[in-house]
Amino acid sequence: ACVDGDGSVYSFGCNSYKQLGIGSEEHLWKPRQVPGMPPIRSVHCGGHHTVCLDFEDGLWGFGANNYGQLADISRENIPTAQKIAENVRLVACGGWHTIVVDLEDKIKGVGCNYYGEVGDGGRDICSWTEIKSNPTITSPITSLCCGWYSTYILSDQKVYSMGCNSRGELGNEDKNLAHLNVLTCLENLPPIAVLNCGYSHSIVKDDQGEYWGFGCCKFAQLATQETLGNGFTVSPVALENEEIRGAGAFYTGGNHSLFQYNGNICGFGA
Repeated sequence: ACVDGDGSVYSFGCNSYKQLGIGSEEHLWKPRQVPGMPPIRSVHCGGHHTVCLDFEDGLWGFGANNYGQLADISRENIPTAQKIAENVRLVACGGWHTIVVDLEDKIKGVGCNYYGEVGDGGRDICSWTEIKSNPTITSPITSLCCGWYSTYILSDQKVYSMGCNSRGELGNEDKNLAHLNVLTCLENLPPIAVLNCGYSHSIVKDDQGEYWGFGCCKFAQLATQETLGNGFTVSPVALENEEIRGAGAFYTGGNHSLFQYNGNICGFGA
């Protein structure tokens, strides 16, 4: 899904969970406008659900709701845009969960919680639940992103993570790979300026322009020449690949990573 300069949302592709918001399960080969929403400023795609943030801080959603990820207790998929929250400042989608930061800087989540990616509630959370952190986050939250089964926050240049850790994706050096249901600060990173995450790997950029990665590297998505250990790293590692030195923007996909440098795109992973 994408949004144009006028705030209109267009969707295309697979629609098995009605995640295109067009009222049916028709797959689309070409973009089609999604009806029923005011002008939108940003669009966010989860595994099989889509959420859109409007200019009045309202959040709209459509698609898969089997784990309550669209805050609808029916757990039925939602075929057209439905307002699911208000007073939202930041939003991110995981595979089966949705996380928001509201105007009061409170972090809330909804959806699948098998690994603690939505906090310390039950397995499936169908209504917005406030998420705790350790230590308590007191500075403004500047960035938010989700892996498939994990959640990450950036505040005061510090990264907090929680959820699934089976591939070391929480970056907390826990060799037992324990899952966490509380956002926990990563003390093993320098001050971080930018945070991005894929399915089960994360790449961050520090305030000196250096890149760090942690989590799954089975497909070389951490821009390493070889995979590490069992195909993942539980500790952040400096990414010293010459092809990304001086890179500007960077992006993480499911099992791949992209870096923009001198007008070119360098890709790593699957």
